[in-house]
Amino acid sequence: ANYARGSKKIHVELDASEIGKNVPVDLGICGDAREVLEALLEIVPDQGAEAHAAWLATIEARRAEKKLR
Repeated sequence: ANYARGSKKIHVELDASEIGKNVPVDLGICGDAREVLEALLEIVPDQGAEAHAAWLATIEARRAEKKLR
C-alpha cells in the first residue's frame, strides 16, 4: 500500500474483523477509541510543551517546503 509509506500504523477499532482490512497495520487494538486513548494517556510519558512546540515547528517547516498539505 502507498498509504503513509515508511510510517507505523495503529488501528483502534471496536470490530476486530475490521482491523487492517483496508491498510496493513503494525498494531491492531480492539476496543473503544475513547477508552483506548484514555488508557494510553495514562502510560505514555508526557513530553511537555517544548516537545510539542518542536513537533509543530517541524510540521510548519515541511509545509513551507511543500512536503505536507
